Amino acid sequence: MVNVVNQQISESIVRSGDIRGEYPVAVNEDVAWLLGVCLGEWAKRPMRIGIARDTRPSGIALSNALIEGLSDKRLSLVDLGVVPKEVAAFAVLSKRIDLAVVVTASHHPLRMNGFKVLTDPADGQDVVSILSRLKRFSGPSRLSGQAAQHLDGISSMDLCADYVEWVLTEVDPPSDPGPILVSALGGTAASVIDPLASKLGWSMTTNQWRPDDLPSWGPDPALQRNGSAIEGAVVDSGASLGVAWDGDCDRCVFFDSNGRQIATPYINQLIVSQVAKKESGARCISDGRSLFNIEAELKRLGGTLEIVEAGSLWVRQAMVRHQGTYGMESSAHHYFGSLKGFDSGLLSFLHLVSAIEQSGGSIEQAREMCLEDGQCLAEATIENLSIDQATHQLDARFGRYRVSHASQHTQVVFGERDQWRVTLQPSKTERALRMNVEAKKADRSLEALGYDFLQSMQATTREPLAAL
Repeated sequence: MVNVVNQQISESIVRSGDIRGEYPVAVNEDVAWLLGVCLGEWAKRPMRIGIARDTRPSGIALSNALIEGLSDKRLSLVDLGVVPKEVAAFAVLSKRIDLAVVVTASHHPLRMNGFKVLTDPADGQDVVSILSRLKRFSGPSRLSGQAAQHLDGISSMDLCADYVEWVLTEVDPPSDPGPILVSALGGTAASVIDPLASKLGWSMTTNQWRPDDLPSWGPDPALQRNGSAIEGAVVDSGASLGVAWDGDCDRCVFFDSNGRQIATPYINQLIVSQVAKKESGARCISDGRSLFNIEAELKRLGGTLEIVEAGSLWVRQAMVRHQGTYGMESSAHHYFGSLKGFDSGLLSFLHLVSAIEQSGGSIEQAREMCLEDGQCLAEATIENLSIDQATHQLDARFGRYRVSHASQHTQVVFGERDQWRVTLQPSKTERALRMNVEAKKADRSLEALGYDFLQSMQATTREPLAAL
């Protein structure tokens, strides 16, 4: 007789929109199993559930354990393979499946892993309620001997080519954008960029294209350690544009022909220039950290802007609630109404390439056009400082510049008559603040302003402040 002991998932790894923790200490096969059991009991009807994963080595064992936990007779399981998160979202939205679980830790170090649950908002399935249920759920321990019980009954589905075909109905990219350096950082972007390149016949040089290339410190294209390597690869390849994605392909960062990273607010403005032209009165969503460039573009094109709390879940919910056309975060995530609010590295890439062509043919020319509306510093990270501590220290010198919050959450904004803005936002993933500095006029004083704020907070940043 087997003694079955109930277990629970630690609340510390269940976040607002996903599950994430260190493998195998916090996130492991037992957690994956229990997530599967919880989803099986949550399902009120027969459902098709898709399982996808990124390229992390621990993803195989976690996917198998998840499948074991999902061994409910009402559920049909579909292996979506190693694909970007947006392909799993496409599988849900195109009704191939009812729900998807992606085993991924996105841009985080290899020692991390986790799960993202994807649903179609039109079906009334709320990820928040699913994860809230998981926090309270108590289920059986994973039993030895049941490991292969359901693995033989799972079907496979390869949707990458179909997804690329669909994306090309949403964007009409140029026939020849020039040489491009594309870096997957060992992540899943390769599975959609390869069929895209084959379809369009573009000249692309690949960099860190295999799973073996996944850096142990994390496939984060915004991380300077990765950016420096990409900079060299862009220059060496002679590319006119560099593009890099994170592990699950939903974070997208761009580089000019000299390997210099292009600031996210300029990318946001250029994508807005594309989507707002196609949709009159386009509704855009932003986390409010850098606004001058976006506001200028929307004023020209007649769109509207809604400010929400930073974080994928909140932006996605706002995209659905406001029927948003395009959503953006300073963390280089880009959300699209055509994908029902999901973020997409592929759509953002193609929209950006189209914007470059229309601005004169180079990313440098496109950036210069953006600078006419505003300039920003690279987002800075200030460690071990709370928002309350920072605000208290800043009020002594900058209190008269304190303006109403850009959102009704924890974001604090200082500014002067639309001439400059400094935004402080607590990180969702670590004890740190993100500082964004922008000005309407591009000049050297922007860096000095940033350092004035740091001095008043008695703080330093991970990297030197730099105008972009």
